[in-house]
Amino acid sequence: MEAKFAHIIVFFLLATSFETFNAQSEGLEF
Repeated sequence: MEAKFAHIIVFFLLATSFETFNAQSEGLEF
């Protein structure tokens, strides 16, 4: 269960960082 929880956290961090990267590439401040 702890491994799944860690994977969810990593996936969440990757998703948020990817969204911020897209916002910066478009010139928007997130």
